[in-house]
Amino acid sequence: MKNISLILLLVLLSPFYSCSNVDDDKKTQNPSENSFTFNSELYTTDELFWTFTPERVYFFIIDDTSEFNTVTREFEGEPGQIIFIELTVNEESNELIDIAGTYTDVVEINSGNTTEVSFAAALVRDVPSLEALFNESNGSETILRANAGEIAVGYDSETSIFSLDYTFTTEQGVVTGFHESEFIILE
Repeated sequence: MKNISLILLLVLLSPFYSCSNVDDDKKTQNPSENSFTFNSELYTTDELFWTFTPERVYFFIIDDTSEFNTVTREFEGEPGQIIFIELTVNEESNELIDIAGTYTDVVEINSGNTTEVSFAAALVRDVPSLEALFNESNGSETILRANAGEIAVGYDSETSIFSLDYTFTTEQGVVTGFHESEFIILE
């Protein structure tokens, strides 16, 4: 009788045990969700902005903790986290699909030393505006610049959706993320 009670108790508790494993799985990053991790902490991303020059494309992936005003280029409320990616593109690229590819050579932001597969990237923490991103007085705690990594860019011309799959290392840790969405052009 004691064995039957023990077996019955185990059978009754097994759904709770299996449910706790499902919850643990939900805490890990799903690569199809718009998010990034920095030193194992997960951040959800909300919007993708981009702008360009004849030689470079700039992506700004904004986290979902505050609202971003596209007119003033400032965060409303709390400062935000930005994944900044600068890609070197061929001057003859005239279609968005031409941006698609894998970028592996890390260079300094706004550097003149570039190749066709070079990129610059950074995790910008608690930044009040996009202009502050390029402010030279920002300390190393604010802009965590990439020193190694890889960026894979995809573009679906039928749906106008970019996908960015990125991993880069900074002196403070590793940033890994994925973002797929329509984009907003910053003029």
